[in-house]
Amino acid sequence: MRDVRVSVVIVSHKRPQALARCLTALKFQFLPIFECVVVADSGALAELAARADLPVSKTITFERPNIAAARNLGLQASGGEVVAFIDDDAIAEPTWLEELLRGFEDDTVAAVGGFVWGRNGFDLQYSGAQITSSGQEIDLNITTSTIFRASDGICTKTVGTNCAFRRDVLVALGGFDQSFAYFLDETDMNLRLFEAGHSTAIVPQALVHHETQASWFRGADRRPLDLHVIGRSVGCFQRKHGLARDFVDHHGQHQLRRCHQALIDGRLEPRDIALRMAEFWSGAAAEHNSSIPSPDLSEASEFLPIKRPIQPVQSHILVGWWLGRHSIFAQARTLAKQGDAVSVFLFSRTSIFHKRWFHSDGFWIQSGGLFGRSHRTGPLLRLASFEKRLGAETLDLQTCRKFMPRRDQ
Repeated sequence: MRDVRVSVVIVSHKRPQALARCLTALKFQFLPIFECVVVADSGALAELAARADLPVSKTITFERPNIAAARNLGLQASGGEVVAFIDDDAIAEPTWLEELLRGFEDDTVAAVGGFVWGRNGFDLQYSGAQITSSGQEIDLNITTSTIFRASDGICTKTVGTNCAFRRDVLVALGGFDQSFAYFLDETDMNLRLFEAGHSTAIVPQALVHHETQASWFRGADRRPLDLHVIGRSVGCFQRKHGLARDFVDHHGQHQLRRCHQALIDGRLEPRDIALRMAEFWSGAAAEHNSSIPSPDLSEASEFLPIKRPIQPVQSHILVGWWLGRHSIFAQARTLAKQGDAVSVFLFSRTSIFHKRWFHSDGFWIQSGGLFGRSHRTGPLLRLASFEKRLGAETLDLQTCRKFMPRRDQ
């Protein structure tokens, strides 16, 4: 499947720094050839234009905060047989596209989804879900690649920040429903794929990190700023798919619990809760009507692969102590600028919890105490030598990074 043409579509709205980081990470995909289509506001695209180092094949200006409409524009501009979607506040592991493509080796599969790590790079934010007949989600609890067939009566959900589809299938279904400006847009597509008899694969090894940054409806601390758009999508989804009123009530209770937690954490004031919930219920009562005409998706655009200095096939490893990070970072920057994928492991003589993240200069980092917890389900204190700890942490990432022999500092 490596010879299949893949278009990566990234939708962004007023988050140019996050978008640049997402694109920087995509330079290090091990898949030899793919294109990047960016749909973003004019301000973000102006900043991208000044960055010749970013892997951008095509850009489309779109000012409105409507993710379904933006995805349709990206789909229209795509030239690949497979179209992959990733959010601007997400970072793809180097093997991301390779692993997604493996899901399409079965000809009946029309959609493939992967797993998503959360802010700390260890906790799973998403690991596959089933959509029940009542519209609710149930975790699938799988650890290996699995195909879910419509004939088995299982509708499988992919998550918007880590999914891919056969382009011709999306086109046949008319693209994404633009009534869903945010939330449930990909779930609506999953149900339509299921009703059309298509299979969906979930591939745990197709991994991205998702940091969930601030947006026009969510603060940097993840407090809700406006719940109208979520309520509107919930109401549209319920009416479109003929679900019981319980579906809306369930989501309303979820948003209320979210507001209460934000209040407990000091991220909302008491008077904010009534306002946010009024926004939700007002949105839920809104009509199911898209004001943005769907673009013509029938003809694929020219396929324009990204340009990069080299095509990485493995990741370099740089290791050392946290106090020596500056020299290690300098070496990592040098390797990244020439097109190499780089992973940096930094330890301290402490029990600080570990964290994984992607540096804006183009390399992955894992840092934490030599005796600290990495996976949050692991032991609180872990006694190990430098070599044993490094071996355990690199083994955990070997599949998605394909490490070369390390370079010590």
